[in-house]
Amino acid sequence: MKSIYPSILVYAFASVLTIISTVLKCDSLTFFVKPVIVPAIFYYYIQKNGFKIDWLFFLGISSSYASDMIVLLEHRDDQVIITLLNLLTYVVMLYYVIHDLRFKKMGMQKIIYFVGNLLSFLGIVYIMLSLMSDITTISLALYVVYGVVISLLTSLAIINHLVNHNLKTFYGLLMCICFVTTDVFYVVYNFYMGMIVFLLLNLAAQFLSYFYMMKYMTVFPKSEIEYGK
Repeated sequence: MKSIYPSILVYAFASVLTIISTVLKCDSLTFFVKPVIVPAIFYYYIQKNGFKIDWLFFLGISSSYASDMIVLLEHRDDQVIITLLNLLTYVVMLYYVIHDLRFKKMGMQKIIYFVGNLLSFLGIVYIMLSLMSDITTISLALYVVYGVVISLLTSLAIINHLVNHNLKTFYGLLMCICFVTTDVFYVVYNFYMGMIVFLLLNLAAQFLSYFYMMKYMTVFPKSEIEYGK
């Protein structure tokens, strides 16, 4: 536990400092501390996983990190690249959620619930897209695909937790909630109302998503404790 704690401490400290530097508009501090967040939490993953690396997951988290660095450098013209990088992360996590899903336990009620959730999230995607004016047809098509993937990922994570009520699926659910939250507030801040509070909520959800991603990937079914036991 002592060997793991410093990496979590560095991750938390860098996350808090990034949020503070954003409030104070101290770009130099942000430029220094934000790149530390993902490496710190990924080192926690490596330690928890016995220094073994799942290379598909590494691709997903690296893609997210690359997206963060492009945003940090304020390359606004690379919005398509940023979206594609984040989309790759979601596709990777979608693979893991589908892999963990126990389809044999899904009855008609769960399927109906899944469809209802999916339609609800697609409705949120439609609202977010309506706020994004002056975008090209290609960008719009990319955002639609992006929205469908995150909607499918989150809806499956909800069903996964209902079917397999344990810590792993719980972390997966929290991870997806953070994904949705950060994307929603990103759109609201950049395309509707540029209030600092929306940016802070975007950042907080994004940093939390990294933590829950690592927890999801390091909690194994055989070692989980079912709720209520």
